[in-house]
Amino acid sequence: MKTTIWNTLVHSVGLFGNRPIFWTSPNSYIKYNQFYDKITSFSQLLEMINIQKGDKVMLTGPNSINWAAANYAILSKGGVVVPTFANQSDNILDHMLKTTNAKLLFNSSGKKIGNNI
Repeated sequence: MKTTIWNTLVHSVGLFGNRPIFWTSPNSYIKYNQFYDKITSFSQLLEMINIQKGDKVMLTGPNSINWAAANYAILSKGGVVVPTFANQSDNILDHMLKTTNAKLLFNSSGKKIGNNI
């Protein structure tokens, strides 16, 4: 099997499923299995809107577990992640959508940006 970031994560989930992958505070964490479940949820959404291998998906938002899960979900589908800054203006995001031909924008704000989304 080809070594990819996605394959490495899947292998790690098998090895460390009930162990912490991310600490969210000094006394709270998310386990590998829980993180994988988040990725699966995002992945199902990508399937519903027909994201396929090679499709570009813009991803914007603050550094978070959800950002990481969305990133891995895109990679799991063979998509291309187009990361942007969390504080990028709507005008710049709209311009980036057009110039990158991204099929989808995942953003943490919930705002609709661009005319094709």
